[in-house]
Amino acid sequence: MGTITIREIAARAGVSISAVSIALNGRRGISDETRARILRIVDESRYTPNPNSRRLLMGRSDTIAVLVDADISVLANLFYSEINNELISASASFGYSLSYAGYTVRGGRVTLPRVITARDAAGIIFLGDPREEVAREVRTMRVPYVVADTHKPQDGACAETAAYVDYEQSAYRAVCYLHERGHGSAGYFGSTNPLYNARVYAGFTRALRDTGLTHDPRWVTAADNDDADAEEKTETLLREWDELPDAVFYSGDILAIGSIRALRRHGVEVPRDLSTVSIDNILLAEYVTPRLTTVNVDRALIARTCLELLVERVEQPGTPCRAVRVRSDELLIRDSVQDGRYAEK
Repeated sequence: MGTITIREIAARAGVSISAVSIALNGRRGISDETRARILRIVDESRYTPNPNSRRLLMGRSDTIAVLVDADISVLANLFYSEINNELISASASFGYSLSYAGYTVRGGRVTLPRVITARDAAGIIFLGDPREEVAREVRTMRVPYVVADTHKPQDGACAETAAYVDYEQSAYRAVCYLHERGHGSAGYFGSTNPLYNARVYAGFTRALRDTGLTHDPRWVTAADNDDADAEEKTETLLREWDELPDAVFYSGDILAIGSIRALRRHGVEVPRDLSTVSIDNILLAEYVTPRLTTVNVDRALIARTCLELLVERVEQPGTPCRAVRVRSDELLIRDSVQDGRYAEK
């Protein structure tokens, strides 16, 4: 048997091509009897959708472009790669395939991958907030997009469709755990990303107020989302500090990993001499020494939420933008925190 087309399926079922499309995409608009008849023919004929046929039929591609800033660090990219893995797992159930690529901004010039410039993508999922010039160019092209793990404030009117993590709550949970383990003081190792850092620091300071943990302003620093920069900033702190806090909160596992390397060179062992707690639960967090106690960010939920939001925008043009909160305050207790001096014996 030759390859059957959508037009032939429509003719056999005695329906329009659009009715076949509705049945194949699981949308409302036809009766259950008609849907069953169409799907029976599809099954009997072993029909496999052709991407070009779908593009002609639907007026759009069945590909979703997943874009990441090509210039981010290797370990930062690891976090987003894990979201991408979850997107791959979930995308089939939405009837779309994925194309993973990077974009660059050099000297103010935006370079987008061919899947976008050739208009071969139905929409875009950005892993992390795109640079403003990138978002502006995509909006000019009228390509619908969603941001996974946006750090932009979501307190007022919605600016763009996105899934965001409640990092303030994540930080609050992590720091409260230090108090629960009997620690009396905590340092703060934040991010140079101002939007992200504002949320995380708000959770950190709220936890200090609620628990009574002390905090010396000298125990505050920030690094790029990069383990090498965190290692360098830790070297600087160790030269300046005359004493260590009981524990340090890190706004990301990547920062904790780089910092612990520097601490170890100076004879400071985690958790014997200093407890650490962080946010993200990247894959490496369970394999470094010590294994990191960290707050898990639910990347599977981020991925599914982004797919739902983007498919809604693609298949229902004009859908208002909305931002969906992904709660992430699940603490994974491993080896980087030990009982402090105030722990109950």
